[in-house]
Amino acid sequence: MSDSQDIRRALENRLNGGSYTGITNSTDIAWENIQFNPTAKSAWLRPKLSITEIIPATADSTGTEKWTGVFYVDAFVKENTGGTAVLDDLADDIKARFAKGLQITENSEIINIRYSQRGGFINDSPWIFCPLAFTWYAYITP
Repeated sequence: MSDSQDIRRALENRLNGGSYTGITNSTDIAWENIQFNPTAKSAWLRPKLSITEIIPATADSTGTEKWTGVFYVDAFVKENTGGTAVLDDLADDIKARFAKGLQITENSEIINIRYSQRGGFINDSPWIFCPLAFTWYAYITP
């Protein structure tokens, strides 16, 4: 398995393993490159992995690299259904799963969560959503 797949699997498994307000199971998550129809849902999540930089981490021959990136998660609820309180709870639940300093391991790769950000609510009728971003880094030896 590739290093990028290990990172993706670690972050997605962490997201999938949580208990969230309004989310019943992994079918409420719009995984990348998998068809998803949210129309029957009351709440759902849309994750996206972005690898932003891969740089040499050492000057020696090990070739260790520092990978950095952002794991985005958009949390959606139907508009006009109690909206902001439900969405606040959902966003808080997700944010708690990716706390600053968290280390997630997948196939000996250790992904470190640096910090999280939570954006303001955005209307995208018939949904309202809250964007969340979790900045991460990992030291990878290819």
